[in-house]
Formats: sequence, structure tokens, C-alpha cells
Amino acid sequence: MSHPLDSTACLFTLIGWFLGFHYDQAIYFSFKDPLTQAYNRRFVLRVFPKLVKKVNKEGSHFCLFILDCNNFKAINDNYGHKIGDKVLYHVSKVLMENTRTQDIVARWGGDEFLILTTMPTESAINSFQNRLHHEIAKLSHVMKLEISVSIGVSVSKGQLRSLQHMIQDTDKELYNQKQTLDRTEMQIIVQ
Repeated sequence: MSHPLDSTACLFTLIGWFLGFHYDQAIYFSFKDPLTQAYNRRFVLRVFPKLVKKVNKEGSHFCLFILDCNNFKAINDNYGHKIGDKVLYHVSKVLMENTRTQDIVARWGGDEFLILTTMPTESAINSFQNRLHHEIAKLSHVMKLEISVSIGVSVSKGQLRSLQHMIQDTDKELYNQKQTLDRTEMQIIVQ
């Protein structure tokens, strides 16, 4: 015959597991963009101070990439938001497939994505940027739409500055790039 406390202990164990599981899910989803499965702005803002400490301690070259989908409004207007959502999902997937596990890919808002990473040289940065352009261009063939991105990058050598300053500098460079006809060129801002 089983003791009444055995079933009570089992019940509390199940309740504990259930609550723990749902707590973990709530944390996970509070940091993920539901459409793209990339991290979200909230996650970047929370983790950036930790990155600052790590990068400043190691003396790494920290890179912040901002990617903006070119002519995204036209895609939404001409093909509908369902197709626009698919474009965002697939761009995000390309970014995550072409970064390392320790890198952070986040949807910053709308059709803008951030990549937070470290790179050893300017050559590696250029190579990474070219690979992203190439892989995203492949989406045009798959989706039968013209899909491209403009990419701005800011590199911090030595003491890492604030996220806000890096984003402002990168946004300026990205804006200038979008005004040119060749949106695949990139100027690296070193701080």
C-alpha cells in the first residue's frame, strides 16, 4: 500500500517541473522575436553590458553590424505582409546560418537586424560582409523577388563604447550607403 505522502510528493514534483518548464519558456520567448526566431532588442539591451566587460577584458575587436532590407516597403506593398514576413524570416535564417554560436543576431525593429560579434581583422570583416550579401542574394532566386540588404558596421578596438554610440555611428554610415547606387559597398567605422 502506498503512503499518501508519496502521491503528494509526486504531485508537487510534477507541479514544480511544469512551473519550471513554463518559466524557462517565458524567459526564452521574452528574448526572441516570434517571427524571425532571432533575438530581440530587449535581449541585446540586457546582454550588451556583459559583452562590454568581456570585450574590454579580452581586448577583442568588437563589431556591430546593422543590416537593413532594401526596398522592404515595396515588397510589403506589392506582395503583401505575408510575403514580407517570409522575407524577414529567411533573411534572419541566413544571418543565423552564417554566424557563430557566440555571435548575437537580433531583429532590432522592422526590417533591421543587428549582429554583435568579434572579428580579428578588417579583411575578416569584409569577407563576412561579402558572404552575407552573397547568401542573401541567393534568396532572390528562391523567393523570386529582388532581396538585398545594406550593411553598416562599426568596430571598437580597445575600450568598447556604449551601444547607443555604436548604433548612431553605424546608422549614419548605413544611411549614406543606402543613398548610393551600390548598396553592397561598406565603409568600416573604427572607434
